[in-house]
Parts: sequence; C-alpha cells; structure tokens
Amino acid sequence: MECHAKTAPGWIPKLGIELTAAFVRTVKPDSRTRTYGDGRGGFGLTLVVQPNGFKRWYQRIRIKGRPTNIGIGGYPLVTLAEVRTLALENARIAHAGDDPRKSRQRNVPVVADMMESVIERDSPTWRDAARAVSMRSLQGSDSVLSFSIVLKYS
Repeated sequence: MECHAKTAPGWIPKLGIELTAAFVRTVKPDSRTRTYGDGRGGFGLTLVVQPNGFKRWYQRIRIKGRPTNIGIGGYPLVTLAEVRTLALENARIAHAGDDPRKSRQRNVPVVADMMESVIERDSPTWRDAARAVSMRSLQGSDSVLSFSIVLKYS
C-alpha cells in the first residue's frame, strides 16, 4: 500500500519544502511544541505550533551579523501570505544593514498624552469645571494611580 508523502496521514514538511496555506490551517498540535520552516527560500520564516494549539510566526535572520529571532504574530491573525511579505521586507532591511525591529517601532503615547486626551474628550461633560485643572496638575507628577483614582471616584 503506497501513497504520496504529501497525502500520507501525519505528513510533516521536511527541510527545504515550503509551507502551504492548507498545511498551516490544518496542522494539529502535538504533546510538544513543534516548529515548521518555510523551506530554503523562506527568509528564515518559521511556524511554531504549541501543545495548546496556538500557532505563531517568527523569523530568524542576521541583524548586523548577529542571529536574531523576530516575532511576527499569531496565526490566523497573520496569514502565510502576509507573513511571507513581512519576512521579505525584514530580510531586505537587515541586508541593508538596518534593524527591522527598530523600523517598526510605534509611537506609543506617554501617560501625559493619554491624560490630556481624556481631559479634552470628557471635560465638557463634567459638572465641576475645576476638575480639568486638577487633572492637568496630575500630569506633572508620575502618579498614574492618583490619575485613575481621580477618574474612578470623582
């Protein structure tokens, strides 16, 4: 009884074979964490399948001569096609001598910016106009706890 390797039950891609969308969608978790590479031309792209069934992508590339793992995201939020595009972009950035992790840093708002946006958004509905002044006085301090207490209990 012969059957093709790709159609055999429990078939797992071997080194050098590209992942397919069908395989990524249907791969089952095992008792151990399993990793599946995207072949020789996959720019270090790897799918990790954890025992709880969670699937995530990472890419292993050299950044300024040092091997580095870059987490790309979880499946199905990031599909195989999307992750291949991101992997190619990361490889190009690394090849140019830059760090792809730094090029994607987001502008994360600081607490003072968040407080100001809450004041601007909610102050027209406040009964006490002095509350906005007291809220703005908190911006100079590092007390996030006092900010949340003022919002919750005032």
